Amino acid sequence: MATTDPASSLIAQFPNHIIHLTDTSGLPILSSVSSEPPTSSATEAALTGLTATYLQAQETASRLGLGVPKRITIETEGGGIVVVQSSITASPSSSPLSSSAENPSSPISGSNTNPASQLGSEVAQPRVPTLISTVIAPSAAQIAEARLATWSVEAIGRKFQKAWVAEQEEQRQSGDTLEQEELNGN
Repeated sequence: MATTDPASSLIAQFPNHIIHLTDTSGLPILSSVSSEPPTSSATEAALTGLTATYLQAQETASRLGLGVPKRITIETEGGGIVVVQSSITASPSSSPLSSSAENPSSPISGSNTNPASQLGSEVAQPRVPTLISTVIAPSAAQIAEARLATWSVEAIGRKFQKAWVAEQEEQRQSGDTLEQEELNGN
């Protein structure tokens, strides 16, 4: 029995939608946009702009005391395209690593300034990357499909975050083991 890649399956399930998942710096993790010219550069630039605009909307909402938006939906006039964007942040209770939720609009850095995540640990844990999903449906009639696709992209994003956490922990443990061997003179 062949297993299918969840990302490929999602893209095949919604062939008329643009599906895009990035980190806050704009690095694509999943994209249905072809990397072939002539559409790639214009579409990629538009998706990068949408991601930046989503992050600005999050920051503005936070500054106004409205909280951090989970999803933003844009529907154009006349039944035109629909854009659904969401952020995927790690839950502090589900991971020992800190979430970028404290400042979701800041680009991811390798450092962590959250003192709570350092309790009980001599080594600061890296932040789990906040991810931004963008789903664009060709018409307002497909808004329900766009929402379904968004939820599926969010699920893939959470799986990516869990894999990232596991990889970071494995690297940290490998580094600890090497450091211990060096201290023991091996």
